[in-house]
Amino acid sequence: MAKKILRVGILVMVLVFGMVVIGCGWDVAVTISGTPIVGQTLFAGSQGTAFDGDFLWEHSRDGINWTRVPGVILNWGQIDQTNRWRFILGPGMQGFYIRVSRDGSRGRIFSETVGPVAPAGSP
Repeated sequence: MAKKILRVGILVMVLVFGMVVIGCGWDVAVTISGTPIVGQTLFAGSQGTAFDGDFLWEHSRDGINWTRVPGVILNWGQIDQTNRWRFILGPGMQGFYIRVSRDGSRGRIFSETVGPVAPAGSP
């Protein structure tokens, strides 16, 4: 009987620990979607609850050296200033690779890279 109680106690502890770990909201991913064509809109998303702060959009000519995209520069496009999850690509972004990131409990989490941004009217 004592062994059965001990086993049940251990099982309960394992289940409680598992629920605590799952409930911590560890970062899962930052996503980017949309078609990288001038005039089109890219959308950012995140899965998980342990994110802190807004999305940050970055661009790169070579996919290695990244620079943050300022909020609104008409030639580059427009980032939705309400929650920064939407980015309309302007003509100045043509040829650039784009990614988005967000701060999480394990540091900055990056999306995949999309691009290069094609000219308006591309298929």
